[in-house]
Formats: sequence, structure tokens, C-alpha cells
Amino acid sequence: MFKHILVPLDGSAFSEKALSVATAIAKSFGAKITLLHNVSTASYAYVAAPLSGEAYQQMVESDVLNSSDYLKKIEQRLHDCGVTQTETQVVEGIPTAAIQLAARKGADLIVMTTHGRTGLPRTIFGSVADEVVHSVKIPVLLVSAQQPEVKPGGCVPAFRRILVPLDGSTLALQALPIASVLAQAESAEVVLLDVLPQPILVGEELATSNAGWAGRYLHEAARALPHDIASDTVVSSGNVGEGIVREAVERDCDLIVMTTHGRSGFSRVRLGSIADQVLAHAPMPLLLLHGESSAVAN
Repeated sequence: MFKHILVPLDGSAFSEKALSVATAIAKSFGAKITLLHNVSTASYAYVAAPLSGEAYQQMVESDVLNSSDYLKKIEQRLHDCGVTQTETQVVEGIPTAAIQLAARKGADLIVMTTHGRTGLPRTIFGSVADEVVHSVKIPVLLVSAQQPEVKPGGCVPAFRRILVPLDGSTLALQALPIASVLAQAESAEVVLLDVLPQPILVGEELATSNAGWAGRYLHEAARALPHDIASDTVVSSGNVGEGIVREAVERDCDLIVMTTHGRSGFSRVRLGSIADQVLAHAPMPLLLLHGESSAVAN
């Protein structure tokens, strides 16, 4: 499914957390990885103001050369892990625009880091990730600050358990095809989860009825998965974002796949608005897909 993975890096160890996940996916699908480093001339323009045009150009060329050397070292790490289809790109300009442009050149997945709400001010892409998610149409796999550190040069194993939160909408169900392909490629189990919000006032009978409906809905969704994929279903209740993170941790999941409507404001679905909550607290990567419908499944 994934043939070309774009990995934006900013030179920090934090941004390099994305490499282990990108490596695992690339090896499973035989995909190519493009390593992207952005040289933002705006970040040192104030230094260049008193310099001549030639000196300014030399400054830019020096940064481009250093960035190229940095990416070549990262590229070698990928080769050591068995990913041989790679390329490097050093571009100038605004980071978000650079990622958007690179994504339009054939990438079908972006893997990058974000600090969510943890506020790491020294890295570039923590604040860029949100703009990327809402401005590109291809899937974006986000690795948060809570993701465990991976030793440089280390090669990670495949995903073992993938959590797919569902909420009864066709928007949420759009996560299943990609989750299924990943599960087949990685021989992973798929856990289907529905977290029912708890209203302030709800009778026990109604709560039981809702849980029963959710269980049947998840069972039908599981039946639609390919027969060679092991699956489990879970109905929980409470705060939706917290529930997703809790179940992902308790069930030892190493990837969450879910759809989001971005800023399109579909009010009838629960999951589109809580992706930020999940990203801020989940200690595993989050693969966000852009949904196209908010209709509630029957």
C-alpha cells in the first residue's frame, strides 16, 4: 500500500524518533523513504542583514552542505536497517510549505514527530505537524514526545497490535482498510475499540443498551476484516480521548490508526475532534487519515 514515505527532519534527536517507525513500514511494503531537511533562511536573516549578497549566499550554501551531510548519515542508518530505496532532499523556505511541496512529488505517507501539547520549544516540527495534518491529503503518521527513545542505528521490530477507534460513523470506518493492510504486512492483531461518552444523566438500562449496540457494531466491523487477521473488540466508556489512550496502553498496542476530519467541523462524529487528545498522551505512534464523510453507520 505505501510505496513512498516522506520523513521530515530538523536535525534534532527528537525529530529522528520518526525514523524507527518509517523503517518498519518501509521494510514491510518495500517502500522508498525520502529524507527531507529544510533550511529556513528566515531563521538567520537578521544576521545576514549587514552582509553582502555574496556573504549571504555563502551562508546559505554552508547550511545546505551541512544539511546534506547530516541526511547522508541518516540515510546510512536506514541502509544498515535494510531500507535500500532512499533519497535525500535539502530545500529552502518555510518548513510547512517545504513538506507540502515534497509530499506532492509522489509521497503516499508522511512520518514525522510532534510534541503535541508537551511544549518542546527547541524543535521545529512540533508546531509544524498540526499544519501538515490539516493541509495535506495523504496519511500522516505522528510520533509524539511520549514515544520511547530508540538507540541511533537501532532497527525496530514490526507492529504487533494495532488499535482502531470506531464510533459508529462511516468516517471512522475509513481507518479499517489501511489498518488491515498494515496488520497483514506486519502479522499484527487488530483491536477495534468504541469508547462511549458518559452523559451526566443516563439510566442503567440505556447505558446497557448503548453498550450492547456498540458490541454488535464492533463485531460486524471485525467480521469485515480479512480472515487472516486476528482481531479483538472492546467497548469502554468515559472520556473518549482518555479511553483510547488507556485501552491502547493496557492492551499493549504499538500503533493507533484513526480518521480525523481536520477543520471541516463534522459535529456528528466523536473521533474527529479528539485526535489531539490522543496524540498528546499516547506513548505510541498515531496514524491519522483524512476522512471524507461523517454519516453515522446503521
